[in-house]
Amino acid sequence: MKVTVNEETISPYELVLLEDTETTIKFSNNSRVILLGGEKWQHVPYIHWNFVSFSKEKIEQAKQNWIDGKFPKIPSDNLERVEY
Repeated sequence: MKVTVNEETISPYELVLLEDTETTIKFSNNSRVILLGGEKWQHVPYIHWNFVSFSKEKIEQAKQNWIDGKFPKIPSDNLERVEY
């Protein structure tokens, strides 16, 4: 899997905020990307695994909730167990 934004290689799980300019995005056939549009964010969010928030405390709480099994189980997914 390979993703580049304006010729810069992007690491897996990296969040990229695009400027309001022309942008070239390239990715290989087996890449997974999510593109979101809207108003420019005032702050860069924190990201850890599947958790994204503008608050570090909420990220830490989400990590603990995951460890404690407080999220609903994902049907047919017995492999998504991340240990911290």
